[in-house]
Amino acid sequence: MKNIFFLNFWEKGGMKHYSDSLVNILLKDNKITYITNYHTNLKCKRLVLNIRLNPFKYSNFKELKKLKTLIEKESPDIIHINSSFPALAFLYPYLKKKNSIITIHDAILHEGESFFKKVYHKINLFLVYLYINKILVHSEKIRSELPKYFKKKKVCVIPMVNFSHFIEIKKIKKDKRFTLLFFGRILLYKGLKYLFEAFKQLPKDSFKLIIAGEGKIDPKLYNYKNIEIINRFVSDEEMKKLFSISDVSVLPYISASQSGVAAVSLAFNKPVIASKVGAIPELIKNNFNGLLIKPKSIRDIIKSILFLRDKNHYKKIIKNIKEEKEEKEKEFLIKLKEAYRC
Repeated sequence: MKNIFFLNFWEKGGMKHYSDSLVNILLKDNKITYITNYHTNLKCKRLVLNIRLNPFKYSNFKELKKLKTLIEKESPDIIHINSSFPALAFLYPYLKKKNSIITIHDAILHEGESFFKKVYHKINLFLVYLYINKILVHSEKIRSELPKYFKKKKVCVIPMVNFSHFIEIKKIKKDKRFTLLFFGRILLYKGLKYLFEAFKQLPKDSFKLIIAGEGKIDPKLYNYKNIEIINRFVSDEEMKKLFSISDVSVLPYISASQSGVAAVSLAFNKPVIASKVGAIPELIKNNFNGLLIKPKSIRDIIKSILFLRDKNHYKKIIKNIKEEKEEKEKEFLIKLKEAYRC
């Protein structure tokens, strides 16, 4: 049994879901101290610190001092940080002498991110290289995209965590139409316009599209009665409802590293139509738990939707998704334990 400190200060959305899911799995045979700036329902030792995004906020330094004191007192076997958080960079030099690990979800930031965020990302990667002892990524593709100087660093590849623990598959009366879900932040690289162009060519009475997430949306989409738009941050409860009432999750990305949305979709037993980009093919296997399409291919999107509309094809893929879940969790735990030991 390991004494693990797990840190995550991204308090909403995919990073929180990822962290809660990973800690839930680790709780089975480890002593966990879960350190966050939010509350969760997980039954483990908790430390809530008021650490915020602005790295120079005075209260952050007081909270980091508390964290350092606790590390000295508890002397954990492993200190695992989920994704880079600006304020934590001040703690990195101290962690150099510890068994410190960080999960990097994206080696290269996506199109549409701010200039400031891109600059910070590059600086932070270099600080991670200097001070954090081990790096976790979710695919060989992401590892290959890390800066060349990371070749001297211990980089471990582990699969995406199983999100099933927080999934509540709600029994809600579904729309009679075959319902497609585009979920998550709306950025240029996610290719929403290609899904829209494909969707316009489908029979209006047979299909519905739900677009849910923050970001800029083409005003033309509001003119379609069979398109439901939720253009804001979506709460966990609302997310559960959306995945429950949808039939398929569509990720028509132009580029990507990996996708938490795809992992959440599979947790809800929903097939995924996704572009064959980045590490997505390592999670979505064509004609097994979803369908892979060419980026920017309107024809492929239409063809995939119609394929899954067939009840026999749909049932077969749902069966595959359900059978694969337990095996995936075992694989994740084995590889994470290996990374912790290295």
